[in-house]
Amino acid sequence: MKKLFILLTMLVVGIVSSWAQQTVLVGNQVTSEDGITSGKAYILKTGAERYITDNGTNYDVPNAANSATEASVYYLISNGDRTWKIKNFYTGKYWGVPVYNAALTSVAEASAGAWSLNISSGIAYPSAPDASSTVRGIDRSNGKVWGWTTGTSNNHKVYIYEVALSTTALSELAYKDIDVASDAAASLSEGQWYIMSQRTRTSYVYENTTDHKLKHTQTKPSGSATNNAGYLVRLINASDGKYYIQNGYGNYMGAIAASTNVPTTALREEAVTVEKIAGTDGHFYLQGTTNGVILDANDFSLGDPSTVVGWGTTAPTSTGNNNDWAFYPVTLKSNISSSDVWTINNTNTSRGAMMYAPTQSTQYVWSSGRNSQTFDPTSTNCQWVLYPTGTEGQYYLYNVGSGKFAIPSSTASTASWIFSSSAVAVTLILQSDGTYKIKTATTDTYAAVSNGFNGPIINYNDVGGNFTITKVDGDQSAAVTAAVNKLVDNVTPLSAIPEAGTSDWYIIRIKTHSTYADKYVYPAENEIVYNSTNYPLTFDHGANVRPAIDEAAYYTRIIREGNTVYWQMPNGKYLYGANSKFPVSTFDKSSFSMDYTSGSGIRMWGGSRYAVPYYLGSKYFIGETAYNGNAYYDLYPINLDEAGLTAWSVEIAGSTGTETATCNRNDFRGLGTVYNNGYIFLPTGTTPSASDFSADEFHQIEIDGTNKIIKLVYKDDEIDTKFTQLKTTTKFTILEGSTVMGPGEFDNPEEINAAIDAAQEVADNSAAKYAFIESTNGTKIQNYLDQVATYGALANIQITMSKEYGTLILPCPCTRIDGLNIFSCSGRENNTLTLTPVDGYYVQNVPYIIHATEGSKYTIIGWDKGSTETHTVGWLTGVLNSETYIPSGSYMLATNKTTGVQAFYKVSGSGVKCAINKCYLTVQDETPEARTLYLDIDGEITAIEEVFGDETEQGAIYNLAGQRLTKVQKGINIINGKKIIK
Repeated sequence: MKKLFILLTMLVVGIVSSWAQQTVLVGNQVTSEDGITSGKAYILKTGAERYITDNGTNYDVPNAANSATEASVYYLISNGDRTWKIKNFYTGKYWGVPVYNAALTSVAEASAGAWSLNISSGIAYPSAPDASSTVRGIDRSNGKVWGWTTGTSNNHKVYIYEVALSTTALSELAYKDIDVASDAAASLSEGQWYIMSQRTRTSYVYENTTDHKLKHTQTKPSGSATNNAGYLVRLINASDGKYYIQNGYGNYMGAIAASTNVPTTALREEAVTVEKIAGTDGHFYLQGTTNGVILDANDFSLGDPSTVVGWGTTAPTSTGNNNDWAFYPVTLKSNISSSDVWTINNTNTSRGAMMYAPTQSTQYVWSSGRNSQTFDPTSTNCQWVLYPTGTEGQYYLYNVGSGKFAIPSSTASTASWIFSSSAVAVTLILQSDGTYKIKTATTDTYAAVSNGFNGPIINYNDVGGNFTITKVDGDQSAAVTAAVNKLVDNVTPLSAIPEAGTSDWYIIRIKTHSTYADKYVYPAENEIVYNSTNYPLTFDHGANVRPAIDEAAYYTRIIREGNTVYWQMPNGKYLYGANSKFPVSTFDKSSFSMDYTSGSGIRMWGGSRYAVPYYLGSKYFIGETAYNGNAYYDLYPINLDEAGLTAWSVEIAGSTGTETATCNRNDFRGLGTVYNNGYIFLPTGTTPSASDFSADEFHQIEIDGTNKIIKLVYKDDEIDTKFTQLKTTTKFTILEGSTVMGPGEFDNPEEINAAIDAAQEVADNSAAKYAFIESTNGTKIQNYLDQVATYGALANIQITMSKEYGTLILPCPCTRIDGLNIFSCSGRENNTLTLTPVDGYYVQNVPYIIHATEGSKYTIIGWDKGSTETHTVGWLTGVLNSETYIPSGSYMLATNKTTGVQAFYKVSGSGVKCAINKCYLTVQDETPEARTLYLDIDGEITAIEEVFGDETEQGAIYNLAGQRLTKVQKGINIINGKKIIK
């Protein structure tokens, strides 16, 4: 007999690869081993909603709740001795033999384990002997099924469920009507929907959802696809010339047995042969393993449903009679029109409907039930229009009350949905419980209600996203048509570059690109930084946004003067090429190039670099490339009158490029903060007031309603006050010729001194003073003042190294200065001190011995963190006040005037003061007693300069040993460097 040729694009072999894995509905729990039918498929799970899934190697059991799929379905096959083989429906593999503390493997039948179910209290505790005949149970651990000891804990449990048939139409049929062809198909194609008809009886087959058996009636189906899901059938390849027959509920034609009603099943268990009768086009028979499918004529009454039964043992050889079937092709047509109004509610009682709640937010799409927001199907705030986008299954969500579209505010999963003049395509996905998920057309994110249920609808896929969509009375087609007609897609894009002498606003779409075609370009609120370059343009990359002509956030301005073209953003900046980069931004009017290629669109470049869309480092932006021709753009001209907007320009007196004006009105469109020469878009006919805007402290707002200009003019008093503060800032004391070290929080103190000097030369007028305030010099002084206000007082210390060594204690931390080395001291050998080098920064309140080249000068400025107490570390004591006396018996740094030897000399008496920021030394062990202590650095014994380095106090008295005296003593005294004999 001639075979029927099914039209296929490719031959697919094997159950697993022939049809994508699907979600399976869970039926009633089986609580008794007597309730199990050998060879029947069941669903197995452990714990709460954790289904056991065969991945082809072992068994996954997620730690979080999951759904039952075809890989969660198992045949329970009796061995006849109260043990069972457990075979996976999807992979065809079996549960293996359990091995202690190892993942349970999926194996071929020959290696299958003999499993006892051990059902107790309705729950199974499966176990099977291992290779050593030791009985092992299972354990759910680390997301897998493991071989384990037997037990009855929660991890040992297995729940057994029947596989439930669906009574809900497949999501692809949602809001579709069926158009049944008038002629039967001559040949059949896999995947095509058909209505199956018995030719002799002129009857139509459907699934009876009460008993899930096939029946037929002479009532021809029409209308809604979901209402007729039981009539729709399609062929799914099962290999070997056989097919599964699936209906619109997702169920399958079941096993065929003689004189038995043909059932439907949730699983594709019965593959049938579908062939032409005697090769006759349009006349088909269906044959199971041994029986053809025919109609039981004795059970058929005209107009009444009758069951479809198996009959006969051989394939029919002639057309007619009860075995002759026709398949009529079905076309699915959308039955959602823009004139219909819908409510989008939520079946979860703890979450609410999608609505417009202006008392809560005019920006966010809101959930009813929160903040006194109630769902009212008669309110336009709760009514929506699902406007077809032109792509099958996709719609725009338009809220009647707000007069705007609902869109996700970004592609981030936790972002809220907002109302916008732009539209974003969504797809409605029907769930098994009859609810819908509202999915953005180009991403895997959904409109949902947050778990915290705070009010706004979020952009995420969670259980709060199961919505019901219900039609309500009313015709809003006029309002919707008006809104959709505003979408920029309805504007004709340019077919040439802008004409000379024009200055117009445009919305720009990426027309040709390998990845980001059909995306819309707009200025980034904050320029996108990538590889140290700022790119000012970005694009909608995931939400499939269609902006409206009044969506000024997408506006850019193209100016052509002669053969020169400028591209300006609404914030006032221009695009240009710098350092072979394009497009980057400038406050200066800078040119770029563009051309038009018929059929491709417009391309733009600066120098040799072309504007191209990029995705790099999680950032989407219009960047540059040296290669031309790989990105073209459509420019949609914007008629501001039709958009209902007026462009108000911003003029800022004395602008240096950083000053901005901010619009505080709720009805502004586009960017709300712009620079000099930028634009703020307001509804036509609106005249703002000065109070609608804010600026910096040095400008006030004036409105020129005639010329539509927002002017920022000088505030003379504020400018004068600020300039005076900068001009009168106290300068730093800096030792001439010294190395200066200041805090890292502000500029070099010498530069700040120079900036204060420059302020003295500024002319006495607001323009000049403001220019200085905004200049580099003004910024340096202001930053210094800001840091002082934050960190407090500064220490300003000068050091001159008359000799190589000195002592030092700082009230402030200081960065290490090249050439100025520091040492600590806490030991000696006889009359020689041992000095230890100190690395790193100079620390406040720590005394040091210092070393530098003789004649070196230093100015140290830092944040004063010192106290006025003395501070001792080791043998050194540092002094941060001018009233500290050196204890008698301690040592001071001095130079013997006669010998020039630099050393620490013992002080006799108690009247010797220690100078501020200097240190004295106290020996902890005076054995042997020493009147003079020399310094040992790395084995080199060195001498020191006169008392405290370069300081020689008038009237200071010393003896010949270099000891400072409190009064003239009998003998030779040294006073003011001269020998005096008493």
